[in-house]
Amino acid sequence: MIKMDSVSRYEFHKIFERVSMDVELKGATTAIAIENRLKIQRHYGKTKAKTAKRDYTKKFYGFKAEELDKLIEHDFAGKAIFFAVRQPKQIIAQTLLYGREEALKRIKAQKRVEIRRRVYIKGERKIAEKAARELALREMLRGRRWTYEN
Repeated sequence: MIKMDSVSRYEFHKIFERVSMDVELKGATTAIAIENRLKIQRHYGKTKAKTAKRDYTKKFYGFKAEELDKLIEHDFAGKAIFFAVRQPKQIIAQTLLYGREEALKRIKAQKRVEIRRRVYIKGERKIAEKAARELALREMLRGRRWTYEN
């Protein structure tokens, strides 16, 4: 059986993003909790596929249930917890703690703060350099003796 270990980090983040759109992961901070939510969503998909009247709807929900089955089988929950513990400020940990919408808001706010911090420091540096040049010029001018020639 192939586990999620063979999936790259980039691919796993994409898979997690797709799963978090359908499954509410807020508060699921253990692998068992994540698996239970996946099982609930899988059960919902299978039930919806059985009771649907249109073939398209049956196929759609049946496919979703199969895909969630594969995720449960290949230890999706364990890999999600691994990334959440490894990177507590990133999107996976934030999604597990606060839910998808709140996590996206928090990540966006963190990025804004980082950008503001960099811009502020750059601006301060330019001001400091300008002040240093002005001081150096002033000191140089003080040292000279000015004479007026008539």
